[in-house]
Amino acid sequence: NALDKTSPDLIPASVIRDILEYHVITSAALLSTDLSNSSAATLGGESIEINVDNGVVLNGSVNVTTPNIEATNGVVHIVDAVLIPPSIAPLVGTVAGVAYFDVNFTTLVAALDKANLVTTLINPDANFTVYAPTNDAFTAAGITSLDDLDADALTPILLYHVLGMEVASSQLENGQAVVTQNEGSFYISLNDNGAFINGNTEITGFDITASNGTVHVINRTLTPPTGNLLTVAGDAGFTQLAAAIERAGLVETVRDGGPFTVFAPTDDAFTELYRILDVQGVDEIAVETLRNVLLYHVVSGRVFSTDLTDGVMVDPALEGMATFTVNLGDQVTITDNSADTQDAEVTGFNVLATNGVIHIIDQVILP
Repeated sequence: NALDKTSPDLIPASVIRDILEYHVITSAALLSTDLSNSSAATLGGESIEINVDNGVVLNGSVNVTTPNIEATNGVVHIVDAVLIPPSIAPLVGTVAGVAYFDVNFTTLVAALDKANLVTTLINPDANFTVYAPTNDAFTAAGITSLDDLDADALTPILLYHVLGMEVASSQLENGQAVVTQNEGSFYISLNDNGAFINGNTEITGFDITASNGTVHVINRTLTPPTGNLLTVAGDAGFTQLAAAIERAGLVETVRDGGPFTVFAPTDDAFTELYRILDVQGVDEIAVETLRNVLLYHVVSGRVFSTDLTDGVMVDPALEGMATFTVNLGDQVTITDNSADTQDAEVTGFNVLATNGVIHIIDQVILP
């Protein structure tokens, strides 16, 4: 079984069609006695090589075992193996072939084709690890169509799933930074619930062996970070947080430092803080006070949602500052050290930046 499948239902219909059309010659109904050492064009447009020196052998290895079964509209020859069209054959057994011949990866295959990366991933001399997103994984990441994504947009996303070396599941380590082919990194979290990448993506299938590497299956397409923490927060519309960072003199720290984990309050959260403090905005808060409040939201290192445990005491990056507590349950909340504010609820997780990760919270937490 060259395609390593137990049923044709597991193979995309378009691939099945290409393979079936490669078994049909439409120029004539040819009996075995009509065949000669030659090439014959098939219904799909690709040619079969025929050799009749010792029986009928197709493409050098597929034997006609029962010839000349005549029908009303042609003739059938039974063969001992499936013929693979030359256009498809180079994919068989490769990391690209794992996806190409599987009905669960048609979106990935279309993306690889659009980005002109199929040739790269069938290189027989390479040794890749591919974290392969299923069709549902693209949807989970908000990618419901490839129509608006050209090769320039798709290439960095796809290469973020590819490593230039073979990494087995047994080699994964908690907290590991994995360098990808787009020269970025993603981050591994291992816990009792499984293996995760960047907090949001679970590895659901491991160690599918290919001739030029290994494939692991993931349930959410990975998206590489596009900017530093300050840029990402600004692009996400955290206007009050950005204003507070600037007033507190922390722009260079948040932009160039790290890696950090930032629990980022929304604009509405800052509005509630202004009400509590009876001020109109960040300009009315003392710089040192504002700086301490902001640094209370910053943790050294990358802490993804999959790294959190119930009741964990998190140490802010500012030395000597009291811890806050993360509580896991139906909703993830943060208990700070102020009686004046409610526990903050984490409303968004794992927004990746080049120098850290952001979690969105609905209250400003206070030291």
